[in-house]
Amino acid sequence: FNGNNAPGSADLGHELDLVASYKVGERHDMLLGYSKFFSGNYYSTTPGVPYDGDADFFYTQWTFNF
Repeated sequence: FNGNNAPGSADLGHELDLVASYKVGERHDMLLGYSKFFSGNYYSTTPGVPYDGDADFFYTQWTFNF
């Protein structure tokens, strides 16, 4: 984020992913996912980083095979 500041730690964090897939039809697949990112020491010890908390997000994916 700020090239003039040395990072306070190399620990960016860890992520946990939960994924479920469902075959909708012969050519269609659907995937649902949830991710939780546990931020590491890098975010709280490096000056200039705008956010140092954990992150949660959901996502979907639709695949059409042809």
